[in-house]
Amino acid sequence: MSPDPGSLAPGTGTTLSLTTDDLHDVERVIALRLPGVVREGRRAARMRALVRVTSDLTRTLSTYSRHALVHCQGTAGASDLSEDTRRLTSALEAFCLEIRAVALEYADQIREPQS
Repeated sequence: MSPDPGSLAPGTGTTLSLTTDDLHDVERVIALRLPGVVREGRRAARMRALVRVTSDLTRTLSTYSRHALVHCQGTAGASDLSEDTRRLTSALEAFCLEIRAVALEYADQIREPQS
C-alpha cells in the first residue's frame, strides 16, 4: 500500500504544478477557431508549439520509464538514469509552463461571460 501523499515530507527541489483548469482551458483553445487569417494563424502556430512540447514529454517519459524498469529489476542497464531524470524534469517543466502560458494567453477568448 502506498503512503498517503499528504503525509510525505516535502522535497527540496522545484515544485512543478499544473492545474486541471489549465488543462481544460487548453482543451478549449485547441478546439477554438478565431476569426481572421492572422489571428487563427497565430493560434495554430501556438498549438503546434504546444504539441511539440507535449511530444517531447511523451518521448522523454517513455524513455525514462523503459530505463527505470530495467534498472529497478536489478539490471544495471547501459542507460544513464540520472541523465534521463534530468531530461524528464526539463520536459515536465517545459510542458507545465507551456500549458499555463497558453491558458493565460487565451483566457479572455475561452471563458464564458459571467452573468
